[in-house]
Amino acid sequence: MKKVILAMICFLMIVTPVFAFNFDPVGEYQYKEKGYSGKMVITQIGIEPISWTANIGTVNKNGNDCSIEGAIGYHLMSSDKWVESTFEDKSEGSPITKFIIKFTPKGSVIDVKESGGACRLNVWFGGKWTKVVSKKSDQKK
Repeated sequence: MKKVILAMICFLMIVTPVFAFNFDPVGEYQYKEKGYSGKMVITQIGIEPISWTANIGTVNKNGNDCSIEGAIGYHLMSSDKWVESTFEDKSEGSPITKFIIKFTPKGSVIDVKESGGACRLNVWFGGKWTKVVSKKSDQKK
């Protein structure tokens, strides 16, 4: 019996960091970097496989804006401290934009792999994003 329990504990220690994480990437994020500002909203659309949508809007100091909806964030890998997922903007009539978001409990980092359309020419969205803490959770404290 002790061997079975020990084997189960070892199995859970190996499997849990790969398939579970201690935070939920869903929520709102803010962006302030290099003369740009923006808002990103992550919503979960699927459980198996884990997938999300990313609605991103940024603006630069000259008033140029960028709006992207990254569809189906395919879950790449995770640990108990971060989740990494890849997104693709599939807006009709615009060049494809591909980016990877690494989510952490306090924010996220976007690594743009391929940027097409107006976002490439006028506005940028790659870099550090800060997760917005909801006011409801602040009131509970």
